[in-house]
Amino acid sequence: LDAVDVKASSEQVVLRHQDIDRIEALYEPLINDPKERELYQTYQKRKAEYIAQQAKLMDLAKGVDFSAAETRGLAGGTLGTLYAGDSEAAFGALIETLSGLQKINADNASQAGVQAQQVFDAGRAWVLGTLVACVVLAALLGVGITRAVTVPTRHAVQAARSIAVGDL
Repeated sequence: LDAVDVKASSEQVVLRHQDIDRIEALYEPLINDPKERELYQTYQKRKAEYIAQQAKLMDLAKGVDFSAAETRGLAGGTLGTLYAGDSEAAFGALIETLSGLQKINADNASQAGVQAQQVFDAGRAWVLGTLVACVVLAALLGVGITRAVTVPTRHAVQAARSIAVGDL
């Protein structure tokens, strides 16, 4: 581990923060549940706490000369304690909050799936009902039109037969 590694690590952290900020900008406008909004605010607070701990670690690491074994040992112990203590606790709290947000979103997704199925079932019932109504209406119209044509035709045939037998 040397200054180049620390700098590269710092740059990666900045890039990950930019990715997270971009994703949050897409996610936040989608929040419409008050419980989710409250938990998201807790997430933002815990994320800020974790980022502050991460910044302390990076600042401490930037100030260490890792080329000397004695300095590396002292700084490594301090970095390890800070990482395993406050930073790890902040990260654990952040993960716990993210798990809560994930659960809320999974529950909402399940609920949305149930609602979508209900809408689909209602739509299918309406389509089938409309189809049955159209078939019945077509049958009634067919019978009506057939009678409208066959009754006068039957009268005309009867009249023609009467005339043919001489019944005028």
